[in-house]
Amino acid sequence: MLTDAPRAEAPPPSPPSSESTQADSTPQQFEPSAAPSLDLDPSAFAARQTVARLKLALGVVSALSALLVVALLVSLATRPSADPAPPTASAAPSAPAAPAAPLPQESVAAPKGCLLAAPAAKLAPTIERSIAPHLTSVGDRVAIGFASTRTRGAGILVDPRTLDKQAVFEERGGRVRDVVLASDDPPAFIVNRDKGPLDAARSLVGAPNTLLGFSRSGISRSVNGDLELLWKLERDKVTEPRSASAGGTGYVVAFRKGGLGGEILLGWLGPDGTPKGELEALPAGVRYVGTPAPAASPSGVAVAFAGRNDEDEDWGIRVALGSLGEVPKQVKDFRVPPGGPGRGAIAPALAALGDGWLLQWTEGGPGNYQVRVQLLSADFEPIGDPVLTSPKGASAGQGALWVSGTRALSVYVLTVAGFDELWGAAVECP
Repeated sequence: MLTDAPRAEAPPPSPPSSESTQADSTPQQFEPSAAPSLDLDPSAFAARQTVARLKLALGVVSALSALLVVALLVSLATRPSADPAPPTASAAPSAPAAPAAPLPQESVAAPKGCLLAAPAAKLAPTIERSIAPHLTSVGDRVAIGFASTRTRGAGILVDPRTLDKQAVFEERGGRVRDVVLASDDPPAFIVNRDKGPLDAARSLVGAPNTLLGFSRSGISRSVNGDLELLWKLERDKVTEPRSASAGGTGYVVAFRKGGLGGEILLGWLGPDGTPKGELEALPAGVRYVGTPAPAASPSGVAVAFAGRNDEDEDWGIRVALGSLGEVPKQVKDFRVPPGGPGRGAIAPALAALGDGWLLQWTEGGPGNYQVRVQLLSADFEPIGDPVLTSPKGASAGQGALWVSGTRALSVYVLTVAGFDELWGAAVECP
């Protein structure tokens, strides 16, 4: 802080005289505007005036010097510095920053499976359960050929969205082996019976005029009544040969030989129906096997069947997977999803859906069988949850599948008061 500039000292008082003493006793008269006169020696007064002027000059110089110093200090204090000024006092520690809010995690959608598009409904009042139905597309509807009794063939058209149905065919005769759509404009069906040239005959899928069955020499085909041997085979408790179309690759054919303790044989036919190689046995991996259900997709071939190793063991579903045109060598178990009645799984039906599969099976025990459907990937891994297509509390089983795009129709046999009826449910697999 700067001090005030030094002030000029007042001249010392003159020594007392007799006149001044007299003045103390007698009041001195002043004019209002005149200054008091000083009774001093002229030379002394001049010297004192000179000293006063010098002191005043020194004071002015000192004040100017002080102002110059102040200006210099202010300039130094306000000049910007290249280096940050050090803190003059330690800053109080700041409060810890609040943790950043976590970024929202991108949700991973669960894999979508199939949904029940239309609940179970009765499609026909009677059906012979030993004859598997044929399902074929006819415009926006599904043609179902089946045996309503052992000696009567029947055909109906079903809307796969609403399950509305229309009976369009019925024919009585000998024992029915197969009922298949022959033409779709107008819808017409063919009934294959036991009196034909082949035993255990069944139409080749996609070629209704071609029958596959067993002759004395082995498995043969009949085209408009003309027989041709396909593979030589000793007949021994064989099941009907079931087939699936594989587009330009041809057809896959599978059947069981030797009863429950036998083996599953598989072979390929070309697009013209002639054999492509020999029959080969699937490496089932179990002691007992059921009737095989083949299917083909753009990515490969699959054969589903029921299997078990012991008579006291529950049945399970197994599947053989392979490339188109080849006999599958990879066989794996299908793990039945929870939520059903349990107690084993039988009667698989299989259809291709895109590059994957749609599997139907019967699950449960006597008096409590259910039909369930599961969407599967190309390597038979489950996608989403299974769908119960049969009514709750009813006993249903066996059956077949139809697939077109993302829509599917599940049909099966439902027993009511001892009578077998044909039922179905619509399924959507988005």
